[in-house]
Amino acid sequence: MSSTRLEIEQEIVRILAQLDPEASMVPVPFNGSIATDGATITAPYLDRGTINANRYDGRIIKVAEDAAAVDYAPAVTLGAAITDTTGTTVTVSSSTDIRVGHIIEVTAAEKMLVRAIVSGTSITVTRGYQGTTAQTHLNAATVKYDPFGFTTGVDNGGFAAGGVITISPNFASVTGTEIGSLYGAGSFIMYPKGIVPEYIIARMNAVLRNTSRPHLWFPSLVPDSDMSSADLANWPLVSSGTRVFTTTAASILYGERALAITAAASIGSGAESLAWPVTEGEQMIVLVPIKNNPVADATAGTIAKVVLRRVTTTAADIKSVTNLNERLYTDVFFRETIPDGCQMVNLQFLSAAASALFIISPHVVVQSDRRRWYSVPSWWTRESQLKELVVWQPDYSSDEPDSYISLSQGQYAVKNADFLRSDIDITPMRIGFANQGSYPVGCIVQRPFAELGGDSTTTVADKDYVAFKTVSNILRDRQDQAWKHWAARASVRAKMFKYGGREIDMRENLTYAESY
Repeated sequence: MSSTRLEIEQEIVRILAQLDPEASMVPVPFNGSIATDGATITAPYLDRGTINANRYDGRIIKVAEDAAAVDYAPAVTLGAAITDTTGTTVTVSSSTDIRVGHIIEVTAAEKMLVRAIVSGTSITVTRGYQGTTAQTHLNAATVKYDPFGFTTGVDNGGFAAGGVITISPNFASVTGTEIGSLYGAGSFIMYPKGIVPEYIIARMNAVLRNTSRPHLWFPSLVPDSDMSSADLANWPLVSSGTRVFTTTAASILYGERALAITAAASIGSGAESLAWPVTEGEQMIVLVPIKNNPVADATAGTIAKVVLRRVTTTAADIKSVTNLNERLYTDVFFRETIPDGCQMVNLQFLSAAASALFIISPHVVVQSDRRRWYSVPSWWTRESQLKELVVWQPDYSSDEPDSYISLSQGQYAVKNADFLRSDIDITPMRIGFANQGSYPVGCIVQRPFAELGGDSTTTVADKDYVAFKTVSNILRDRQDQAWKHWAARASVRAKMFKYGGREIDMRENLTYAESY
């Protein structure tokens, strides 16, 4: 089960709020509405007892509702095209209503954080904010205001009867109908005094990158064999048709995405891997998980084929596995010797029927019977992350030669790999072995969790573990001895999920009372 960064952050705030008598009385999140002038938030729930104007002075408030972005009034557009993905100066038609700290959205594709107002038509921004991807944009594209994730603070003496909170900086001033319909009952987080969202997020991400969990990764000569770069340029089209990455769980055998290929009306179209160098006489061990369109008629016949191909001016097929028409994942698996004179090869995934739809899942494995050094992913930085080498042995055959039912295989451990490490190199670490056995070799590795770049970004890390560990680290920073209690609770969750990492083990003896 995955959790968003915002969900974890809210759990952290609930715990830390108990250290702040005023914030502890505020629900996380609390509901309220933004005034049309953007200067106040009204939260009737907070209007209890005698009103103290200074009750919430200086506390940070963040918008926790991911509603649609709204137009500025008057409307704001780009004053010039954005032609790259790295530039931080943006030209707009008018910056009059834009404030430092605003989150703007351009054509619903990219969010940017406003860092400075340079002039009446120029702003400085952080690109690709809230987990979005920096993109190019056309001149005159609409610039909208997106309050989701916007942070502001309560003014001194800024609390009044009726639960009215005066804030600064203000939200964008827009037309009443827009605010009323989209943010009439928004959700907000109030942070304990002395705590800011950026600090919580930084400590949360530190926990994630220092916590690892078991991960299956296959060394492969195929570039981007696990599709982790999410770059279609690594899987060019053959002839015609389309290919896209899918993140639908039912379409993925391993990894985070799979390559869905829709062939054209002509037979023989599809996609291919990038090429890799080989030597003649070298034997390739190939494993490709493939699945055909689940809505296709089971009697439709041949759908796809996998080809090991010689890449030269006189290109030729070295090995083809055809008649692939299973609706469940099957592993195309074979060993093939590189012919004389061949120096470069690749894999092709082609249609064997018009308009066929089929899916290639990670890992696209090609290994050599000769000693090769395989580049490891950037997240693999230490030799000790390798826990086990396993041989992946296909078991139940499908109805076609060189094709086996996926996940029917057995596995057994082997120990015959070495590491080559040089931290200043372009490729700082490689794993090396000669696969002289019959089956592909995979690695069970302790892989760190990825950091969360936006409030909507998700992680499969256990929410309670991340929250407890983050609270522990924050309290330790503040020299609050309660950190030991939350560290112990995080350790219990970590052991339950078999997590590993430098920050998990407790190094200080706890009393019984501190542990519970």
